Amino acid sequence: AEVARHNKQHDGYIIIDGVVYDVTNFLDHHPGGPNILMEHIGKDATVKFEDIGHSLLARYQLADLYVGEL
Repeated sequence: AEVARHNKQHDGYIIIDGVVYDVTNFLDHHPGGPNILMEHIGKDATVKFEDIGHSLLARYQLADLYVGEL
């Protein structure tokens, strides 16, 4: 419920594999553009993240966005 409140462009969290990330300042830097992240903001994005097949670098970069674990 807490993550769901962070569902705006100026305050956006996503969940990947049970970990919460603040993507607010990353939206404009996402290689796929901000819109794909906005579709999942405030929600669990695990399935989409895995389906895309993100690189190890992308997974490593998540550490900078870490908020906490569920």
